[in-house]
Amino acid sequence: GIPNLTLSGNIYFSVSKDNIGQYMDLYKSEFIDSEYQDPVLALANVQLSFVSPDEEYIIFEKVVGGIPDLQIVFSNEDGAWGSPIDLGDRINTGCAETMPVVSPDGKYLFFTRWNTSQSCLTDAAELMWVEIENTIETLRTSTSVISEKYTDYEITIFPNPTNHTLYIKHSEFLCENTNYILTNLNG
Repeated sequence: GIPNLTLSGNIYFSVSKDNIGQYMDLYKSEFIDSEYQDPVLALANVQLSFVSPDEEYIIFEKVVGGIPDLQIVFSNEDGAWGSPIDLGDRINTGCAETMPVVSPDGKYLFFTRWNTSQSCLTDAAELMWVEIENTIETLRTSTSVISEKYTDYEITIFPNPTNHTLYIKHSEFLCENTNYILTNLNG
């Protein structure tokens, strides 16, 4: 994969696990005291990626259902990466979305969309661009994920800003008929 150099001097790069680039991990080598440190795993099982210059987020392609889609992760307060979030239907379609790059001003996402109607990556590709600044900010603020423990089950609620739906995920199947009570804390 293409290396990403951040403002701090850190380098992120992908390493193929299968010698053909289909399965990759993203590594980070920190620049400390004018030397690059041994690389450490940043994200597993991701394809090509874009790391923001301030290391606040990574947009990457991940194979979902046999087709690459674009996802984003945000850096936590401790510097660890959070859970991947799908960029939604505005960006991800039934085609393969790959090779994400964000403009230097952070306003636009450029990516390649492959028509995979016949077979993956054999049809013509289109270079796509979309305003992403507001989407990133919405995802960043709305994914301060609401988590509460109820009888030892983790319930996570997060919105999808592209279609105004709410996804609810929990760590175990609670029961066949689970009721959720949702309260809008913003009024």
